[in-house]
Amino acid sequence: MNHAIRFLPLFFLAGTLGCFVPSIEELADKYPVVEYTCTEQYSECPQGQHCVEGRCREIASLECIPRQEGECYSNVGECRVGKKMCGENATYGACEGGTGPRAEVCDGKDNDCDGTADDPGAAQTLLRGNEPDSALDAAWVMGADRALVATAGPEGIRLRSIGQNGDVLEGDTLIPSEKRRARSPVIATRDGIALVAWIEPELPLDRGDRDQVMVAKVDKNGRQLQKLSIPLLSGHTLTYITSLALAINPEHFAVIINASSSNGEPMEGELATRETWRTTHSLDLDISSPISHPLASPRDRFGVHVTAGAFGDGFVVAYEDRGTRYTLRFTHNSVEPGGLNPWILTLDPTSHSPFVSIPPGDEKNRRVFFTKSNPLASTSEIVTTRCSEPPTRTESACETETVVFKSTKRIRRTWVELEPGRSALGHALFSWQEGLEPKTGLSVARLDPTNATQERQAASTETFGEAFFIAPNQLLNAVYLQTPPPAEPATPKDAYVQPLCNF
Repeated sequence: MNHAIRFLPLFFLAGTLGCFVPSIEELADKYPVVEYTCTEQYSECPQGQHCVEGRCREIASLECIPRQEGECYSNVGECRVGKKMCGENATYGACEGGTGPRAEVCDGKDNDCDGTADDPGAAQTLLRGNEPDSALDAAWVMGADRALVATAGPEGIRLRSIGQNGDVLEGDTLIPSEKRRARSPVIATRDGIALVAWIEPELPLDRGDRDQVMVAKVDKNGRQLQKLSIPLLSGHTLTYITSLALAINPEHFAVIINASSSNGEPMEGELATRETWRTTHSLDLDISSPISHPLASPRDRFGVHVTAGAFGDGFVVAYEDRGTRYTLRFTHNSVEPGGLNPWILTLDPTSHSPFVSIPPGDEKNRRVFFTKSNPLASTSEIVTTRCSEPPTRTESACETETVVFKSTKRIRRTWVELEPGRSALGHALFSWQEGLEPKTGLSVARLDPTNATQERQAASTETFGEAFFIAPNQLLNAVYLQTPPPAEPATPKDAYVQPLCNF
């Protein structure tokens, strides 16, 4: 029955008596429409309704009309259209003969049927509200099925683990020492062992002592097993620790520590003193075992990277000393035979972001990657060179550089991950800047001398504290911090992980 006809006498009565006239909606709420009973053989439903299980129901409220056939899924990507039948309860049954979307896997196909192949999805938020100057690190735990991510926040170093399918588990928070805060975590893993090292400066109101370094041993899920503050720099007098690098071999771990007399960039006219130290320590975190030695007096921003090979108790580091780039092998108890004998790596002053590795079965040689950015043009290259022991210390230890990636952007920072056994050498995550009014972002490059221009974008705005790991399922994972809008210098940053398919 039509609503207007149904309530017509009330309108005439209201006009006669001069009463308030309610709206149609108010009357419908007070006097709801009665659902008519019906049968499929003889339907008495008003126009716009349909008989469903003995009751007349508004067609607009139904998912479908009983016994009508509809289509399901689509022909986009790996999906295929199927058929579905509407049941007596006005809902569709299962799709038959069709193929629906699945989780995206890295196989060159559009598995989730969104029109794009090999797109694992949007960035996942790991943490909101890191400290403004915080950093993070991430690493796949070799021998396990998860990656560890460490972020610095107000409470300390927060640990999380990420599975191959993107699931995130909360780990422990590594609490800083009394009257100190935690920042700049680094992670190293080997054979199921994971270590986290971080810097602990004093709180601003209690400033007066030198920064210290903490180390914790954790399991693959980020649960703390041991924690120790170790006297890493007993011989130095510099107040501020600016960055760390960490590596593990079967018996020991090495921490490379960059220290400075200035907290941040020196003031105009001020000359900051910088030192790089190397410290080794037993994996059992025995407090009596640390050994520290000065390594270099860096003058520019080349950076430092340390790794451990398969040769037992040794480490290899790439670093800069007084403007010259070197690579050096050292052990827990001694330096190389004949004393400290670094090999000259490169004299290019524009080079930065070193990454050093030991080729499998070739422990006497080293492969080093680094980035060269042209200061006069917005172009950059990632190069690699194979280094072997030179006849004398003054000669270069390395072969001619091979370009493995070229970019029309100015690369600011680079992180390399190698993939033994694949056609490419590996991949690199790099932070870049482009244009006169700088546009910034984060991308992943494929390191391949035969096709040195392949890249995929991971983030299109400014990022900080980036890290990179490759999961066994070949997902490339960029982990980074980003300032949410509105961007202010002291705004806390959020942590994200962006998966990308291997290419």
